Amino acid sequence: MTDILWTKPVKVATGRGYRVVAGPSQALDCLENWQGGKGRFYSHARDICRSALAAPEKAGKAREAFVAAHLDAAIPFA
Repeated sequence: MTDILWTKPVKVATGRGYRVVAGPSQALDCLENWQGGKGRFYSHARDICRSALAAPEKAGKAREAFVAAHLDAAIPFA
């Protein structure tokens, strides 16, 4: 399976610097190690990123949801 990539990666802060998240698969990995609140935005981001792995046309929506989850949890961008 080919990795689905976003046209514009998301650069998020971590405790050790930053991480570049380039697509739904990497976003899911990031969400699995989530340090923020796991509310509605987190759950939606996780679900749509999973869905985008099987339906690449949802990749843009997955990116939007991932960014929204970060904003909701007040996790800074790098």
